[in-house]
Amino acid sequence: METRLDSKRQVRMTRSVPPTAGGWKAARASDAPGPAVRPVARAAAKAIAAACIVLAACSCGQSDKPASGGGGPVKVLCSVFPVYVFAANVVEGVPGIELSCLLPSGLGCPHGHSLSPGEMRKIAEADVFIVHGLGLEDFLGDSVRKANPRVKIIVASEGIKPIPSSAEEHEGQEGEEHGESAGGHEHESHEGHEHGEEDHHHHHRGSKGWNPHAWVSLSAAQAEVRNIAEGLGAAMPERREMFRKNAEAYCAKLAALRGEFLSAAASASNRKVVAAHDAFAYFAADIGLDVVALIEGAHGAEDGSVSAGRMIEIVELIRREKPAAIFHDPGQSRKAAETIGKETGVPVYSLDPVASGKPAPGAYEEAMRKNLGTLKAALASGGGSRGG
Repeated sequence: METRLDSKRQVRMTRSVPPTAGGWKAARASDAPGPAVRPVARAAAKAIAAACIVLAACSCGQSDKPASGGGGPVKVLCSVFPVYVFAANVVEGVPGIELSCLLPSGLGCPHGHSLSPGEMRKIAEADVFIVHGLGLEDFLGDSVRKANPRVKIIVASEGIKPIPSSAEEHEGQEGEEHGESAGGHEHESHEGHEHGEEDHHHHHRGSKGWNPHAWVSLSAAQAEVRNIAEGLGAAMPERREMFRKNAEAYCAKLAALRGEFLSAAASASNRKVVAAHDAFAYFAADIGLDVVALIEGAHGAEDGSVSAGRMIEIVELIRREKPAAIFHDPGQSRKAAETIGKETGVPVYSLDPVASGKPAPGAYEEAMRKNLGTLKAALASGGGSRGG
């Protein structure tokens, strides 16, 4: 599948579909179906490897059974909202577990987040810490190791093939256009910028150019649930079977829901869409949507605004490609999407990336089922832009 960022440059977004239902151990990158992800700068791979080393160092020297502070419940801490929801389904009804989330459930993606003293205390008191990975928690740095060198770490996204962010892909194209070979020049990504509180919903690329939003894919969500169950089972062997049964039941629901998305996409005469940013890259690849343009992407400012030149490029591209719909994140301003929609006649819809919400076991399913209704309505319209 191709994602074209503008009318002059074409950037490939691979149909890298994460591991699906079937088999308890999440498939490694070499086992996942679909073509291999386009190679990214070696610095990206090194950064992720270094991050894994840091996480592994946090749990060195501890036994498989996490200490629970004097016989009390095992304190399981989750980094972000979607990880918390997945874990809540895995531990539901299992006794002796205290589940909590490090960041507020309404925060969204933790771009530019700085740990508070209270959050540091949560890390220090945790027996198990479940993180998403793929660079989403870059804000942690070495804080986990400093606060709690004995905490057991579970990386929910382990084994999921990452998709390069739209910004990283764009940088690669820029280098090639200036006579730099893709293999001979490493494009270093910029570190996260500081932002005010109003920018906490901004979606971002992960560590050194990886797109971290894998959980938006229902296939990847199942892989993450299994990884969480497997990790908790290793930490608490006496409860392993309960974790596995819970995860199996939850994954069955997610698999059935994915089947409905696949049916909706397969029956559509027009699968072309425009997205506000790359938060839906895994989702689109998983169900077969063709994202023909990103409104934000490499050209968007950090505050979500889009330049006039970029708006013209997108309008021209939409008039040529005639997508069915424009999707925006309800956590961000829809001004740019609405302006483009009015100019082209393509309807604008909201799709929830489930980066925030109600901290309850059914939150992810509820949000995705609402997305399913939105997707059906958007694809049924057929879209297409007016001339002009």
